[in-house]
Amino acid sequence: MTSPELDQHGMPVLRVRAEGQDYSGAHQGIHVTFLLSAANPVALIAPRDYDRLEARVISAGGTGLVVVTPQPVVLCQTREIAAAAAAAGVNFSGPAGSLLPPGLDRVLRNCDETWAAWLGTPALISVVISRRLAAPRPNRG
Repeated sequence: MTSPELDQHGMPVLRVRAEGQDYSGAHQGIHVTFLLSAANPVALIAPRDYDRLEARVISAGGTGLVVVTPQPVVLCQTREIAAAAAAAGVNFSGPAGSLLPPGLDRVLRNCDETWAAWLGTPALISVVISRRLAAPRPNRG
């Protein structure tokens, strides 16, 4: 029997190999920013995408061009729920949708569509989507 490899402190070294836990090297980053306002109260910020690994949604609050009190936005799974939240505006109290306070982010790890709803104050929403690239299909011709 061989003695185990030791580190500089005399502790045994365990070699670990991660398998299947990381994203493949072939993925694509997509960066998009949306302005929610009275003219554009709801936006499809992440369409349904079965190749999406994750989407990071960042709420920036005010537009930067106009001094406003930053307000949260509501993340919803359908356009109808987003429209209802936007219609409620500052009186939104749920339960449908998820509030995203200004200056924070939320990571979505699903392939479903996600809508954002305006709550009465202009807001910028930035989205960074990581998606896997489709593997090349073999030529069967």
